[in-house]
Amino acid sequence: MPCLRRIASTGCVVLMSVGVGASIASAAVDSDRIAAPVWGPDVYGGYASTHIIVQLEPGIEPGRLGDGRLTLLGVGEQAHQPSGLRGPVGAGAATVQAAEVIAAALQSWKAELITPALTTQPANRQLAAQIGLDRYYKIHVPPGTDTPAMAAQFTGFVTHIESAEVDGIGGIAQTIPNDNDFDLQYALLNTGQNGGIPDADIDATDAWDETTGSDALLLAVLDAGINEHVEFGDRLVPGWNTVSNNGDTSDSCFSHGTHVAGIAAATGNNTIGIAGVNWAVWVMPVRVLNGCKGIESPLADGIIFATDHGADVINMSLQFGGGSDYLHDAVTYGYMSGVVLVAAAGNFGFTGGVAFPARWDETIAVAATDNRDDRWSGSNTGPQLTVAAPGVNVWSLFGSANYAFKTGTSMATPHVSGLATLMLSLDGSLTPDEVRDILQATADDVDAPGFDNNTGFGRINANAALLEVLAGISIPGDLDGDGAVGILDLLILLTAWGPCPDPPDECPADLDLDGSVGILDLLSLLAYWG
Repeated sequence: MPCLRRIASTGCVVLMSVGVGASIASAAVDSDRIAAPVWGPDVYGGYASTHIIVQLEPGIEPGRLGDGRLTLLGVGEQAHQPSGLRGPVGAGAATVQAAEVIAAALQSWKAELITPALTTQPANRQLAAQIGLDRYYKIHVPPGTDTPAMAAQFTGFVTHIESAEVDGIGGIAQTIPNDNDFDLQYALLNTGQNGGIPDADIDATDAWDETTGSDALLLAVLDAGINEHVEFGDRLVPGWNTVSNNGDTSDSCFSHGTHVAGIAAATGNNTIGIAGVNWAVWVMPVRVLNGCKGIESPLADGIIFATDHGADVINMSLQFGGGSDYLHDAVTYGYMSGVVLVAAAGNFGFTGGVAFPARWDETIAVAATDNRDDRWSGSNTGPQLTVAAPGVNVWSLFGSANYAFKTGTSMATPHVSGLATLMLSLDGSLTPDEVRDILQATADDVDAPGFDNNTGFGRINANAALLEVLAGISIPGDLDGDGAVGILDLLILLTAWGPCPDPPDECPADLDLDGSVGILDLLSLLAYWG
């Protein structure tokens, strides 16, 4: 039986898979189970619940009975019917019976409209008619209708309907990893599984079309330690234990740090377990707790250690109530060194403000939401919040080979720190303030309009954030701002040939910034052609 354990100092609720290690391990090697979009109503990979598409037999068209009910009937025909089919007389009893049966079926599905599937007429109408394109119609029904069942029923009306089918939903070719537990990760792709709301996720699969991460970055996880796990590969780098002042960085709190690190950085598309937000980032464990508890000074020391050892982003799935000057100064040290600091809002359900160190302006404070984009009841609220992320029933690493569900702002935080590393993968020059601004500007507003104390600026949207980063990256030589270097850019450069005017900021073609437009600028432009 699963058991529930509440960890006060780290603020997470843990649903551990007790006694199921063998079943989890066996699932991990089932390489035939490939994560994919879920077949369901009104979701990516599924089907529309608002209509079905039917191809009518030749000579059949939509019509109405004398009592106004919608049906299908022969072109130019009307039967000797009690209800009275509209149109010329001439059909037999079979037409009457079929029209009555179809009318009853349409009525049972609450269908009120049948429209041609073609919204524009093909240029070659003769060919379209030969193929039968002009015989496709949409039967419109209320949203939420079981359209697969409806299509199956209408397939049986063989005298009037040649085919009946659902209208599939797809889109751009998303990066869907083959990790065999990916369907449990609603935070990354929510298709409505387990009662969730489709798209109540961080849009990770769209974001991965832009980047799945970079091994040029380092994520420091300041926590209770991290266990070695197959999902990290060789990407765990030596860290430090600031409590004992030694190199023991093993997880000392029911795999809390391991779980957190997995959310941010588990290897994706490796056919086992889960996918982290960033598949390539290096991970440095910095143990700042003894077991599940700790004091602020080792956390302060951990921030300084991580900063001095090259961390680009620091994840702090921790909550403290004191907020000492020493800890704040350490946070300031990391922030002013250019490190992005991400911290949990805390899990006491306080309405008067978030925990430390998330409370300070130098950090990105993260609240927790569930698979319906509702704020988790235990998530602290307050004006210090920055954004929210999924944190309820999050599936991630446990022990050295297994997986488990955990809940809390601790789980929400690594979704944000993982996204921050993806953003830096595209533009390593982003400052902590720029990362924060982009996260805020691109978040999905899931609570009160605008900023609110429950979710900050909203639940993060990874795809929107990365697109915003890309939009801000200038391509050398793209002088017309169309996102590519081509003939118009060359013409602009040639027109500006020679000394730059004063002031020099009115000379965008001076790519080498030497005060004039010349051969070196031309070579630079050609290097980025295309």
